[in-house]
Amino acid sequence: MTQSEKFCKPCSRSGSSSVAVKHCHDCEETLCSDCFQVHDTFKPLLTHRITDLGGTGAHAFLRSKFCIEHPGSKMEYYCTAHTCLCCKSCIEDGHRSCVKVNPIDVASKGVKTSAEFNDFVKTIAIMKKTVFQLTEKTHQNKEDLNDNKAKIKKRIQKFKSNVLKRIDSIEIELMAEVDSVFSNIISEAENEVNIIDQQAEHINEMCNQYEYLEKNGTDSDLFVVLKSNSKNIAQNLEDLKVALKSRAQTEVSFQKSNLISEINSLGTITVDSINEEGFYINETGFTADTVSKRRQNYVPTRFKLDKTFLVSENNAEIEITGVGVTRNDRLILCNKLSAKLMIYSSKIQYLSELALAGKTMGYNRPTGFGRSMGFYPGKKLYSACRCGLHECRPTNKSS
Repeated sequence: MTQSEKFCKPCSRSGSSSVAVKHCHDCEETLCSDCFQVHDTFKPLLTHRITDLGGTGAHAFLRSKFCIEHPGSKMEYYCTAHTCLCCKSCIEDGHRSCVKVNPIDVASKGVKTSAEFNDFVKTIAIMKKTVFQLTEKTHQNKEDLNDNKAKIKKRIQKFKSNVLKRIDSIEIELMAEVDSVFSNIISEAENEVNIIDQQAEHINEMCNQYEYLEKNGTDSDLFVVLKSNSKNIAQNLEDLKVALKSRAQTEVSFQKSNLISEINSLGTITVDSINEEGFYINETGFTADTVSKRRQNYVPTRFKLDKTFLVSENNAEIEITGVGVTRNDRLILCNKLSAKLMIYSSKIQYLSELALAGKTMGYNRPTGFGRSMGFYPGKKLYSACRCGLHECRPTNKSS
């Protein structure tokens, strides 16, 4: 509704301003309570169609009756060739050559029983369910975060009681880190709730609009609303589907360290985002066939660590000439006296050996290069191998 439509038009013409409470479709004017009483006293006007402006659906309908491109011009025609509503100015500007341009009264016949309107109603209902699901998941995530925060702090405090006084300063840093992580996540959740609430309000407005017009409006009125919204409704639904499928459940956990031997750290705070995939929408609503995937974002604490470990347990000859670390935190050791790379985990646990084409002098993973390379002494050779997230294996490429 425009600013002028919020006020009584007869009063505005007489130089005063009164808030409009009714709209007469036949007179095409908004009326205040006093002017409506006068309007209702004349017998010829008793058959006029009156809309109460107290409902949100009525306000939205009045907005859709007027052309966006030509403010103040009423939508009076429908162009079948371009599938769009038109005012008189639209016809003059771009639809003179169009053959199938009908008045809305003609084009809207039977719209309430049309398949397009039935699909429109179903789509709105599905969108409403989608927003409800998004709202529920976001609110639940926020509540779980608050509970999880309290549990983690209790675990940290319990763990602290078993260690020396030396960790007091480290505890303060870690607790501040927990507060910072949760503060950021909860703040993002609150922002998402606000955005979803706005979407829900918009969808409820559309629901109120078509429900009102379906019961009380004419075919022309409903037709205008249907055509005004149908172009964007499909894209809006797809956006909501994507938003629901990509909704991540955030979890935060605390991993304690081996504090008895390594008093430099209490542990790390990890943030797990669980994307629940498999949500899809059909005519009946939601089917929750979900597959949870975890993504861990490690937030390391500040500490220094000295670690010594036994490279060989079988008295094999070893001369380490190269050390590297893969993207998945695998420690790679090059043994000059062997044609194998030794692979250890991030906790310095031996995992496996990787056989190469010859004895290696060094190991390197160039920036931007998807493979790691072992270099052979005395030869212009290298052997490439993949060290991905789950495995290390040769690629049979040498040069």
